[in-house]
Amino acid sequence: MNDGDTHDQILQAADDLFYRQGFDHTSFADIAGSVGISRGNFYYHFKSKDEILDGVIARRLAQTRDMIDRWEAAGDTPEDRIRAFIDILTDNADDIRSYGCPVGTLTSELAKLGHPSQSRANELFTIFRVWLARQFERMGRGPDADALALHILARSQGVATLANAFKDDDFVRTEVQDMYAWLRDQVARAADRSGGEMFILHLNFADRSRAADHMAGHKAWIQKGFDDGVFILAGTLTDEAGGARGGAILAHGLTRAALAARAQEDPFVAEGIVTPEIAEIAPSRTDSRLDFMAA
Repeated sequence: MNDGDTHDQILQAADDLFYRQGFDHTSFADIAGSVGISRGNFYYHFKSKDEILDGVIARRLAQTRDMIDRWEAAGDTPEDRIRAFIDILTDNADDIRSYGCPVGTLTSELAKLGHPSQSRANELFTIFRVWLARQFERMGRGPDADALALHILARSQGVATLANAFKDDDFVRTEVQDMYAWLRDQVARAADRSGGEMFILHLNFADRSRAADHMAGHKAWIQKGFDDGVFILAGTLTDEAGGARGGAILAHGLTRAALAARAQEDPFVAEGIVTPEIAEIAPSRTDSRLDFMAA
């Protein structure tokens, strides 16, 4: 076993033990025994339990980001991706019933201990909060996206806590179905709010020198807008001489706030290659081919 493997195995064992029996109740000897190494070899990799805790938190943060990336890739809509978050309660039902939520139990214990790593552990919740808010923004619920994210995050924590207390699988299944229904209601409300607004998103060049480096990501972002059904036209903005001065996108079926949030996800915007500007059109008269815009 090389040093890298041993280091990773220590963190994996510590992560599991911290979850199952708590950080405070897990000793060096517990972790060393789980990995099957001597105390001397153990201290070669980690000098203190707090150092191990920092490694465990970093490991969980990386795993959480990887899980969210998988949800992004697998989910066609914001509703699909939020459902994947809700499904944690049933996908990990056995562990949650036995030990609770690994994020909630760790942050709660560190808070009780007044441990300096609590704020770092809280980042696990923050990752979920920010990602969920982004999904609600994409859905068209920009103004209350963060409040909705906190609601679903808090409810999932409550279900996990009671599942651990009462060991009641039927309760968890019922709550998950209720959360699905609540989510469908949020989608319907977003659709009601979107109305017939149409937007032109101008992407004006600010620094085109690095455009080629991020073109693939920019094109993928545009394609996702079409796949989500909110982009209906994309093209190049030209000046009087015919030179490109940026791009323009015609968008429909979402709110201004949702479009602004989506624009920030464009690699061109994130890297300062273009500056986004949104113009809204409230259609009052259309050709019959565009009746859906006035619906």
